[in-house]
Amino acid sequence: MATKWINNSAPNEIISIFNQGRSIKNGKVSFEAFSFEPLASAISTYIEFSEAIPNAIRRQLVVRAIFDAGKAEITPHTLLDALNSQQSRYLRKVNKKLVVVTTLSASGPPPFKQLSFDGVRFSFPKRIEKYDRSKSMEAAKHMLHSEQPSGYQPVLARLHARSEDEAIERSLSGIDTIRAIWNLSIMGKVDWRISHEKRRPINELTLGPLHTVHTSDGRTMSERYWYEPSFVGNARICDFKSKANQLRRSWMSAQRKLRNSRLKKQCVKGLQMYVQAFDQYDFATSFVKLWSALEYLTGTQNDRYEITVRRAASMFKDHKAAKEILQHLRVRRNSLVHTLGEHNDIETITYQLKVFVETLLQFYVRNPFDLQNQDEVRYFLDLPRDSSIINRRAELVRFGRKFMI
Repeated sequence: MATKWINNSAPNEIISIFNQGRSIKNGKVSFEAFSFEPLASAISTYIEFSEAIPNAIRRQLVVRAIFDAGKAEITPHTLLDALNSQQSRYLRKVNKKLVVVTTLSASGPPPFKQLSFDGVRFSFPKRIEKYDRSKSMEAAKHMLHSEQPSGYQPVLARLHARSEDEAIERSLSGIDTIRAIWNLSIMGKVDWRISHEKRRPINELTLGPLHTVHTSDGRTMSERYWYEPSFVGNARICDFKSKANQLRRSWMSAQRKLRNSRLKKQCVKGLQMYVQAFDQYDFATSFVKLWSALEYLTGTQNDRYEITVRRAASMFKDHKAAKEILQHLRVRRNSLVHTLGEHNDIETITYQLKVFVETLLQFYVRNPFDLQNQDEVRYFLDLPRDSSIINRRAELVRFGRKFMI
């Protein structure tokens, strides 16, 4: 897929600023240093890339394209041409066999020796001596808030990728999806919790703080490493042994339902938003991230809050009560965002919101009515819950079909 401007709307003002700050000396292009970095980041938000381009690579391609197009006056057309050339160059890179090494807050015999998702093969070995991470661990010490956790389950993600960034993004995306399905299976029937101990993430299964990329023979690809900035210490350890059957069933069921689902892409993104919200030690952050997942699943990121509330409430038999609860959660969400404060009952209201997001996720995973895309999801959630109105609409549709024929 060629790059294009989102909604065919080019950022002409930003391009004009680039041209004003552009200079060429001895054939070398340069730009006004003060504004270049933030504007290069800004222009990235207007561009739709091929899905195969990792997020971390996209900004690099934009910067290179700006300098390529800057050999003459930049226009939306010449910038896109330069960006398409950069994107094609990246996609022509040879795929290499790589292994991403990370850890999971679990112990005991895993439910699977290995499993695959979207071209990544995950395994859960007892030991990973082959993959020396000592230098990365030492280098990461000054970035982490805590020592490396003990007792975590090693995870290996094997895949073919063009770059380290691509390997990391695809591997973590896959393990987040697996964790989301497993966490949803474990926590899906838990609708409240009051902690009388130090805070810990709501997720049963969280990632360890360090991720590294290796060649297939175990060598590190480079001195780079990736880390979880929110990690502040050992999370609780999930006992794989006691939950193995439950986790095995939940994964196999989800895989079967998603395999041919038209909503797979949207479902996977919703699952990842859900699990990432519950990785947080700060429940206020969890709540705000979870509300974003609710907006995504109801297709209302750019709509009024009333539509988010109405669509989410429509999933419940007592939708009037559900609507009132959601109105209260909406007010609390706005308070958290705009006052930067935290409420004494933040854990309680996070669990209240959790019920709505999990109900929508289960609907997406099952897709019981074979909805074809998110537009159909929006249409379904907007249907009235009054059976007489639904029946009348169905009757009008039949009349319309006869009329058209």
